[in-house]
Amino acid sequence: GKKINTFPSIANALQGHQAGEVVKVVFYRGKENLTLPMQLSKRPLPTIPTSGKEFADALRNLFAPFDIELDKTLAGVTEEQASYRPTEKEWSIRDVLAHLIIGERDNAGFLAESIEGAQRTYDTFPNNLEIRHQAIFVTHPTLKDLISEWRKAQRENLAMHELLPASFIARKGSYWRYAFGTLQGNIHLNDHLRQIKELMEKSRK
Repeated sequence: GKKINTFPSIANALQGHQAGEVVKVVFYRGKENLTLPMQLSKRPLPTIPTSGKEFADALRNLFAPFDIELDKTLAGVTEEQASYRPTEKEWSIRDVLAHLIIGERDNAGFLAESIEGAQRTYDTFPNNLEIRHQAIFVTHPTLKDLISEWRKAQRENLAMHELLPASFIARKGSYWRYAFGTLQGNIHLNDHLRQIKELMEKSRK
């Protein structure tokens, strides 16, 4: 078996398996150790844009519903609620926003590397470092500052995608790899939206 404790480790565990195959999954529910069979389903493939403008438009369609729901969720939230951490090791709403900001910045860097043909592989996500969050809080101390920076990071990334060079789009392997991962970003956004809503509920208790 292969241990799964990060998002990249999921892909590693799936290597060598195919859709429709049944695998055994060992996990903990509380203190109870359980083993259950799980059938692997097909992963839907996104439509890959044929131009930078199409790519940017596709990303706007991912961001728009998230941002609308985010504004609704955070309406009237106090700084105290935004800073609330259920436990010392869990994130606050501010941490989630810092993570999203850093993620957009890192995505821009990864795109630049892909365009230059210098793609790296990662065993984990470097944007989850606590010190990166704390550094963001120094320059963006309020919830309003964090939301504004999140929107700015989005706009910057959208502009970068609109300017994608045709030579990169023509490199099917590198371009498809980048686009495939990026255009499934709504999964990541929706997970963190649920996290923010749960934190809101906990902060009010």
